[in-house]
Amino acid sequence: LDRCNFEGAYKWAKKAMEQNSNIGKATMAYLLYWGENVVPIDKVKAYSLIKECSSEPLAKTLLGMFYSEGWFDFEADFDKAVKLAKEAAEKNCGKAYLLLWSLYYKEYFKTKDEKIKKKLYEAVEDGMKKNPFDIEIKLGYASNLLMISESEEDHKKGKDIVNEILDFGKKEASILL
Repeated sequence: LDRCNFEGAYKWAKKAMEQNSNIGKATMAYLLYWGENVVPIDKVKAYSLIKECSSEPLAKTLLGMFYSEGWFDFEADFDKAVKLAKEAAEKNCGKAYLLLWSLYYKEYFKTKDEKIKKKLYEAVEDGMKKNPFDIEIKLGYASNLLMISESEEDHKKGKDIVNEILDFGKKEASILL
């Protein structure tokens, strides 16, 4: 998942699930949640799998997403979503850093609170250090540089990162340019 090879993630998650692997279930739940052009989106089935493997970091991240949006039996709860994402990030789940980034990003644009801005940067920078090949985290970092920072140097660095991601084949990165 961290290298955005969703077809490979699906193949291995399916095999792992055949062996009742919680990591396989969490990975499949992620794919069912987002689709990623590999499987049809099925959030109900994703939720069912998450309940079976809720201690897995990726499953905690998905639960955090449910709390962030208020899906299923969950009422929207920013603090619970952040708590779950932090727990998963402590286990170095790349997607947890993306959830933290997303939560802090939304909160920052609502409040313009500088403390939230600092947490936003920290989440992505920590994720980049621990998951240097995760294209989605790089995209979050580029977004911070291009949309939040006022520094020309940061804007240039953000554009360079986006161009690197475009060279890798992730066309959706062009939205930032």
